[in-house]
Amino acid sequence: MYCATDFEIVRFEKSFAQKGHLDDLLSITDLAAGVVQDLLQAHDSGIDAVPSGQEREALIRWIATQGRFLS
Repeated sequence: MYCATDFEIVRFEKSFAQKGHLDDLLSITDLAAGVVQDLLQAHDSGIDAVPSGQEREALIRWIATQGRFLS
Protein backbone atom coordinates (compact mmCIF):
# COMPACT_ATOMS: atom_id res chain seq x y z
CA MET A 1 0.00 0.00 0.00
CA TYR A 2 2.71 2.50 0.95
CA CYS A 3 5.59 0.75 -0.76
CA ALA A 4 6.21 -0.26 -4.37
CA THR A 5 8.01 -3.42 -3.22
CA ASP A 6 6.03 -6.57 -2.42
CA PHE A 7 7.04 -8.55 0.64
CA GLU A 8 6.59 -12.29 1.02
CA ILE A 9 6.02 -12.14 4.79
CA VAL A 10 4.07 -9.51 6.70
CA ARG A 11 4.01 -9.79 10.48
CA PHE A 12 2.25 -7.96 13.27
CA GLU A 13 3.78 -7.54 16.69
CA LYS A 14 2.19 -7.91 20.10
CA SER A 15 2.41 -5.42 22.93
CA PHE A 16 5.04 -5.92 25.59
CA ALA A 17 4.06 -8.09 28.55
CA GLN A 18 4.69 -5.20 30.95
CA LYS A 19 3.51 -1.66 30.33
CA GLY A 20 6.30 0.83 29.90
CA HIS A 21 6.45 4.58 30.34
CA LEU A 22 6.41 5.13 26.56
CA ASP A 23 3.00 3.51 25.99
CA ASP A 24 1.17 6.71 26.87
CA LEU A 25 3.24 8.69 24.36
CA LEU A 26 1.92 6.49 21.56
CA SER A 27 -1.64 7.04 22.77
CA ILE A 28 -1.14 10.81 22.74
CA THR A 29 0.03 10.79 19.13
CA ASP A 30 -2.97 8.65 18.10
CA LEU A 31 -5.37 11.03 19.83
CA ALA A 32 -3.63 14.08 18.33
CA ALA A 33 -3.84 12.56 14.85
CA GLY A 34 -7.56 11.96 15.36
CA VAL A 35 -8.14 15.54 16.47
CA VAL A 36 -6.20 16.93 13.50
CA GLN A 37 -8.14 14.64 11.14
CA ASP A 38 -11.45 15.89 12.58
CA LEU A 39 -10.34 19.53 12.25
CA LEU A 40 -9.25 19.06 8.64
CA GLN A 41 -12.43 17.18 7.76
CA ALA A 42 -14.56 19.95 9.29
CA HIS A 43 -12.57 22.57 7.37
CA ASP A 44 -12.84 20.63 4.09
CA SER A 45 -16.57 19.97 4.43
CA GLY A 46 -17.38 23.52 5.54
CA ILE A 47 -19.15 22.25 8.64
CA ASP A 48 -17.92 24.29 11.58
CA ALA A 49 -18.47 21.57 14.14
CA VAL A 50 -15.82 19.30 15.58
CA PRO A 51 -16.76 16.69 18.18
CA SER A 52 -15.64 18.21 21.44
CA GLY A 53 -14.67 17.06 24.87
CA GLN A 54 -12.16 18.00 27.54
CA GLU A 55 -9.52 15.64 26.15
CA ARG A 56 -9.88 16.98 22.61
CA GLU A 57 -9.81 20.58 23.77
CA ALA A 58 -6.63 19.97 25.75
CA LEU A 59 -4.99 18.31 22.72
CA ILE A 60 -5.99 21.15 20.39
CA ARG A 61 -4.53 23.69 22.82
CA TRP A 62 -1.35 21.58 23.12
CA ILE A 63 -0.95 21.32 19.34
CA ALA A 64 -1.60 25.05 18.87
CA THR A 65 0.92 26.15 21.54
CA GLN A 66 4.22 27.46 20.24
CA GLY A 67 7.06 25.31 21.53
CA ARG A 68 9.88 27.03 23.37
CA PHE A 69 12.58 25.05 21.64
CA LEU A 70 11.16 24.91 18.10
CA SER A 71 11.97 27.61 15.62
